[in-house]
Amino acid sequence: MSTLFIQALYIIFILVTLSANIKNVRIVDLFWGIGFVIVNTVYFYNSGELFQHKILLLTLVTLWGFCLSINLAWRNLGIRFKSQLAHFEISIII
Repeated sequence: MSTLFIQALYIIFILVTLSANIKNVRIVDLFWGIGFVIVNTVYFYNSGELFQHKILLLTLVTLWGFCLSINLAWRNLGIRFKSQLAHFEISIII
């Protein structure tokens, strides 16, 4: 196994242990988006030559990962933002 994989498992183990000790497993959700950004950045720098599709992938995953982390952080704090899809979601339920 690669060193990066072992380090990732170690970080996940620490986060899960910490969240179990404070009895709030929702804090692990905050690190999913950041984890995707870190893994994608490591892939980007270790993959060799720079191509446009790699730069595009890095940019899109970074934007998505930070948006995911911010959204989950707001949700864990109890802050709800008005989604443009709220009307669509309500109409499906009704």
